[in-house]
Amino acid sequence: MATPAKMLWLGFLLVLATALLGGCGVAFPTPLTAKEMARHSTGEALVFYLRQPGATAAVCDRRSDGPTFRGSSADDFEALTASLVDGDLRPELWQRCVMMMLESMPPREAPGLLDAMVEGYPAVLSAPGLEREPVARARLEALHQSWQFRPRGLAPTASVQDASLLRLREALDDGSLSVTAAIFAREVLMAVELEHGQWKGAPLDDEALDALVAQKNEPLLRLISARVRHPAHVRAARVRIVRMHIEASDSPDVRAHRKQAEAAVMDTGRNAVNLKLSTPTAAWLDQKRAPVPELLVRQDVWKQTVTLLAQPSGATKALLIPSLNFRGALFVRVDGLTEPITLCAPPDALDVTPCILPAEIRPKVPIAYLDQAGLLHFVERIASRDSVRLIYDTPNLPLSFDIGGRPLLTIAWKLRFERPADLEFTGPTSGRGPDLRVVLERRYSPRILFQVAAPAGQLVGVVEADDLESFAIASRGGAGTPGTRGTDGANGTAGSPGNSASCPGSSGGSGGTGGPGGSGGPGGPGGPGGPGGDVVVMVSCASNACSGVSDIAARIVHSAGGDGGPGGDGGRGGTGGTGGTGGSGTSCTDSQGRSHYVSGGSAGTTGTNGAAGARGTNGASGEAGRVGIRAGR
Repeated sequence: MATPAKMLWLGFLLVLATALLGGCGVAFPTPLTAKEMARHSTGEALVFYLRQPGATAAVCDRRSDGPTFRGSSADDFEALTASLVDGDLRPELWQRCVMMMLESMPPREAPGLLDAMVEGYPAVLSAPGLEREPVARARLEALHQSWQFRPRGLAPTASVQDASLLRLREALDDGSLSVTAAIFAREVLMAVELEHGQWKGAPLDDEALDALVAQKNEPLLRLISARVRHPAHVRAARVRIVRMHIEASDSPDVRAHRKQAEAAVMDTGRNAVNLKLSTPTAAWLDQKRAPVPELLVRQDVWKQTVTLLAQPSGATKALLIPSLNFRGALFVRVDGLTEPITLCAPPDALDVTPCILPAEIRPKVPIAYLDQAGLLHFVERIASRDSVRLIYDTPNLPLSFDIGGRPLLTIAWKLRFERPADLEFTGPTSGRGPDLRVVLERRYSPRILFQVAAPAGQLVGVVEADDLESFAIASRGGAGTPGTRGTDGANGTAGSPGNSASCPGSSGGSGGTGGPGGSGGPGGPGGPGGPGGDVVVMVSCASNACSGVSDIAARIVHSAGGDGGPGGDGGRGGTGGTGGTGGSGTSCTDSQGRSHYVSGGSAGTTGTNGAAGARGTNGASGEAGRVGIRAGR
């Protein structure tokens, strides 16, 4: 028979399974950008976004400068927790998202997320493969660490937490947990004990902390600093961790300035170098540690926007641009330090190594930004004109950075513009196409920059060299009006009925033949297409040798007359008349009282259908306008 603890545990799993199966299954576009995810701001949209290659947990940080998730309903938080339980998200990505969310969301919203996490805990703690499957263990650790190291002062609803703790204690008492699950359950109960200033049933004191230092038990010291409420206990645990880090450091700069390192980390969590006092002199990016992806620029010329995506070499689909972690990949030499330094770790790492604050690294091009964790993000959508400016004088995208106010780093990003849709400007029905002024320009790469002045405004874009053969800019006359439909032929008249049979022996007469249907009328002629507009093309290039660009202009820029309208359909022929009914038969009786039957007449034949009318002639196509090409603007 199942114990009460097991029954409660199974009940919790049933509640979670119901939540997992209750999603509404919204369809999202692929790839789903962070901006589009933020517009939906549902738990389903967040999970869908995070599942994509290149997605970043930065969307979970409401302090971010970029698009962020703002959902706060119980359904949103259940969907996020379920994505960990059912393996939909990588555990480490899920943990980063949840921790950022807890650190940045309004405190009034945190209990909703923590309630969902508490209610999901039994499922990961009781996973069948926990003892043998690394991924099951990783899910438990992600949820467990997020719970244990949540920001101080945040807690689930009291009734939810109390019920969960009761179930944990009962499950431990009746032995229903696996060995690994029992270890994690005891750690949860230990954290609750620490929140009340207790350690192994006694008040927490320096002697207990010193014993942990002797054991080099930093994880437990960290748990104490995260969960105890008394500021003195928090500081006592933190200072011991910092001193352990100083003793273990192999940095000559740390060993030479122990006291300064300890004071800085205890004050801010980081040993950040003041770049106003220590001048940065050189910087470089180790691209083996932070691989720079090739960018794909997806153009919507009609809306004059571009979307920045990534398309690694050999990939068939565009992906989200992955964030680049500059910490441990960007290195800076600074006067006064013997070793190059990188970006600071998060404050809770209590890293004593000299470092640079992410705020000191500033991209000079506004399509990228560095967040407070040291991750470089790209803006996903910009104006078409801005994208042209970025590559106007270079084949690649030069992304420059100021470090401590000095221009020390430039990264040349490879990029490719996706072929834009053809630009065809059409006149009104049977009307003249619009006149266009087109500028084609080649700068320092084989790609062509174009600008079209049309009645609706100016459009700009870029065409790569290998897309030029399939791209076109054209003024086209309006199509002619369709011809009218011919009139339908009249239906034939019905045949006359035959005479009925009569006694003693006259058979019924046959019905008359139906009249023929009338012929349909001919369709009307289609209207003429309008003439194409005149196009003036100016070509230019950085080298002043523009013959090649002129040849390109002649191939891709056109003026064409509109198609003539299609001739009208001929009218439908009339239906032949139905044959007349045959005369009816009759029964006769002779003088001797004998009966016999006199047959009726046969039905008349149906009249022939009328012929369909002839289709009208198509209208004449309009004439092409003039296309003039000359060098210079």
